[in-house]
Amino acid sequence: MTKLVPIVSIALVTLAIVIGLTYGFGALGAADSATNMTGSPYEEEYNATVSGSATSLSLMGSLPIVLVIIGFIAVFTILRRP
Repeated sequence: MTKLVPIVSIALVTLAIVIGLTYGFGALGAADSATNMTGSPYEEEYNATVSGSATSLSLMGSLPIVLVIIGFIAVFTILRRP
């Protein structure tokens, strides 16, 4: 039972990240398309915030792949022990 704890935790974190990334882009797109900041004194700050959020989500896109690789290494290490 204790051998499955790391496997299950890595799987749950990977699943949460994949679901978050899937809906994160849609949520940002919906919020951005519904907001018109043209001519506002806060236009530059808004654009910087949106581009920063999009960049951080795109960088997190490779995180599930890295977690799956770490999970496979952990599984093989745990199962190889006597």
